[in-house]
Amino acid sequence: PAGTYDFSQIQALVQDQDKGCLSSDCHNAKTQEEGIRLDAEHLVYDEFSHRPEKFYAVLASGIMPDEGTRWSDDDLKLFRSWYCTGAFPP
Repeated sequence: PAGTYDFSQIQALVQDQDKGCLSSDCHNAKTQEEGIRLDAEHLVYDEFSHRPEKFYAVLASGIMPDEGTRWSDDDLKLFRSWYCTGAFPP
């Protein structure tokens, strides 16, 4: 049901040192690859909530994270559930 999935669960995945976006330096304040910054919670929320299909596609395909472990099927299900159940605002 809506509201079951909290953004903090997504944030924890993004900040995970092994499978998160912080495992490489692609989207921090210095590099901002493709103009995307994911090194602050509010920035992650803005990016993931405004372009969920883009992030889901690159996460599911294994393109992201560039380094580290791919997101598991359970991680991807969490992302889908968070977005599809209308879990806005965080």
